[in-house]
Amino acid sequence: MSQIELDYVYFSADEGGYIGYFKDFPRHVTQGETIEELEEMLQDMFESLNLAKYHVAEPASQEEIGMIDERMKDYEKDPSSFKPLK
Repeated sequence: MSQIELDYVYFSADEGGYIGYFKDFPRHVTQGETIEELEEMLQDMFESLNLAKYHVAEPASQEEIGMIDERMKDYEKDPSSFKPLK
């Protein structure tokens, strides 16, 4: 199995430790107390991102789309009444 390498960016966090992300995935951020821990977290995140490409979502049914539309209308009328689905 070949190893894929991605460039990452990291910086010191104000509260201590380090924050980092892959240059190709700047919205996916992780952190670690040390550089070594940050690299472990980045490796875990890479594996999660890599596995996500194999997940195939099923399209929503017309019933589900209707339910979502109704919930959005209710939310637009009164955002304070919005409650998450269980």
